[in-house]
Amino acid sequence: MGQGGRVPVVAGSNVGLTSPTEPIVSPAAEAIVAEAMRDDTDLPLYVAADGGLTDVAGALLIEPRIAGRLTLVWIGGPEHAGAAAPPGAAAVE
Repeated sequence: MGQGGRVPVVAGSNVGLTSPTEPIVSPAAEAIVAEAMRDDTDLPLYVAADGGLTDVAGALLIEPRIAGRLTLVWIGGPEHAGAAAPPGAAAVE
């Protein structure tokens, strides 16, 4: 796409949260906080997540004020009734 080096790629957590009050601080969670707290732009922030939400949850625990400063677009959740689930899929995501 010719965008090499223009969009930062940062590592997310390799483990899930172990507490609902303690964040897992990862480069991805810190990047979400930094982008959400910018004050040099009026552009909306959309965070697209595919799968686990550990880094978004971590970012919210690090800085709760980001909740009103971004829109989360999550591709995940359980299958629709009657849809074929992939082999080995958990009943609850």
